[in-house]
Amino acid sequence: MEANLNHGWVIFTFRIPSESLSPVKNREPYFKTSKEFHNTSYTDRYKEFCKRLVRERLYDSSCLLIANSDQGSKEPLKKLIRK
Repeated sequence: MEANLNHGWVIFTFRIPSESLSPVKNREPYFKTSKEFHNTSYTDRYKEFCKRLVRERLYDSSCLLIANSDQGSKEPLKKLIRK
């Protein structure tokens, strides 16, 4: 018998400056960072985060939209849907 599961949703909003496209250093005073996050920008880290949410079956879909007042919005990661 298949369970009737209701799937929730979540929206994360962050204020990220335009320099978020540049790689940033890792600081690991307490925990090691996954190698996918080494020498990457905040935008790339959020892309990886969205991919993991779907890959690890925590969410059925995910997308990433970034925006600023100068350049408008961009969608660096198109909608991901679990198949």
